[in-house]
Amino acid sequence: MKGSLYNHPRVVWLILLLIVVAGLNSFYTMPRLEDPHMESRVVQVTTFYPGADAERVEAEITEKLERKMREVPEVKEVRSTSSPGISLITVELEDRVNNAKPITARLRDKVSEVTDLPTGATAPDFSDTRIYAHSAILSLTWHSDSPINYAILGRHAMEIESQLRNLAGTDFVDILGLPQEEIRISVDDAKLAAYGLTMSDLATRIRGSDARGSAGTVSSNTDRMVVQVSGALDNLARIRRIPIALDEAGASLRLGDIATINRTFESPASRLAYLNGDYGVVIAARMFEDSRIDHWSEQIGRQLDKFEETLPASIKLERIFDHRDYADERLDGLMGNMAVGALVVLVVLLISLGWRASLVSASILPLTLLAALAITDLAGLRIQQMLVIGLIVALGIMVDVAIVITDEIQQLRLKGERRAIAVSKTIKKLWLPLLGSTTTTIIAFMPLILMPGNAGDFLLGVPGAVIASLIASYIIAFTIISAVAGKVVEGRTESDGPVKRVWWRDGIDGTFISAPFKRSLQWSVRRPFRSMIVAMGIPLIGFALAGQLTEQFFPVSDRNQFRIQIYMPGQASIEETQRAVELVN
Repeated sequence: MKGSLYNHPRVVWLILLLIVVAGLNSFYTMPRLEDPHMESRVVQVTTFYPGADAERVEAEITEKLERKMREVPEVKEVRSTSSPGISLITVELEDRVNNAKPITARLRDKVSEVTDLPTGATAPDFSDTRIYAHSAILSLTWHSDSPINYAILGRHAMEIESQLRNLAGTDFVDILGLPQEEIRISVDDAKLAAYGLTMSDLATRIRGSDARGSAGTVSSNTDRMVVQVSGALDNLARIRRIPIALDEAGASLRLGDIATINRTFESPASRLAYLNGDYGVVIAARMFEDSRIDHWSEQIGRQLDKFEETLPASIKLERIFDHRDYADERLDGLMGNMAVGALVVLVVLLISLGWRASLVSASILPLTLLAALAITDLAGLRIQQMLVIGLIVALGIMVDVAIVITDEIQQLRLKGERRAIAVSKTIKKLWLPLLGSTTTTIIAFMPLILMPGNAGDFLLGVPGAVIASLIASYIIAFTIISAVAGKVVEGRTESDGPVKRVWWRDGIDGTFISAPFKRSLQWSVRRPFRSMIVAMGIPLIGFALAGQLTEQFFPVSDRNQFRIQIYMPGQASIEETQRAVELVN
């Protein structure tokens, strides 16, 4: 009949095949994370000023940088902390910013415009990636009777870092807890004083011997070449040969004559990693948000198995954190809840519609889930806990259209209508009312789609999944479900004998529910004002009690980890901090 696919089974099979293929393809290719990806609207600028007190850091660094960054109109808030030797500035952008990269680029330019920072201050370290946690954390620890050798640990850590950077899907890799390598010059004060030199004179001569810049240019009518003096401080032997002065015999005095020069690590170290009772190095990597955490984690596992074979016995390599474990646990739990919800829906349909109509109506669940995954994949969403929660929320909604259509076809068949006519009448009667109800539900979820800021980014998966499920269920119900219901649902006429309703075949009669419901409708029609008061009372009570609910953006999430922060006095040394950490551990 016109308006239905009942007489076009090949088209029905084609639509069914398209939904299954597209849905499975999306399920196996969509990026998979634990939590939704949120736009990084927080920027941190860190500047070190060794030897300066907090007031000097505030006046000479923090205030200058703050004034420049406030010139960017998208800046919402600037918070700063000035401590002895360090300035930390946190910049938060407006919630309306959907693409923070151009804004952060302008902030970088503003920071670079501050050229009057005091001598001795480091260049501001600009970071806009600290909003995200690392996806995998590895540890290299030293297990030997000899003192820890950071040179060996650092070499292996940098090799692992290089391998992880080359993995597909890796965003960036950090090495933490590795002290900075330095060339240490230990000067004999007596010899230095004997030649009438001071430490300032010595530092000036060393700095002047580092020929890194251009020494001039040579130009002609056709060429222009930059001249650079050879002899950069690139090895210990070259440093030992730096001329300092002339000795008593008029010979050139070299730096190696009055000082001991060796390559070592900074002492005291500015950063250390203490891992389960042993000192070592941490390699932390983060995955791109458009990758699958399970595939990326498997790649890291294969790389670590290969690398572990080359490590010496004194070094132990461990993966101390894997985000995949939490992502799999969260998604598996949500998938289990979805399966339970689908089973409950099927049982309710079996009781109310009978086994044939219930199977037809419930078949829309897997089809809609696959179609919703395909739609959300096209929209650029990712499989994460909020998307799965949205699919769970949509379970009871996506089956509504199928129930109404199947029940209408079943009622027409019970009245003796032929299959094709029953399907055609149902589609003509219900397509517009059900389109209206579906559209109003979609509009109800639109405010969550339009919500700005990190809250909107976090919750986007819920309305995205619900809206995709509603659109998919409406289309599937009026194409596949209606055609299948026309083929499967049985009907009887009076010529077949007395019509006796059997609940497992036709569903429950529902008289014990329909009779009180009919009386309540009659009461509402006779007393409209009272029914309006009763209808409005329940929402008003809800609004009144809403003020007693606690406000919490992120739900409580139990994990087998916790964090302890130790705040030391501003003048505390790294050794004192080290002892405190060892005591806590």
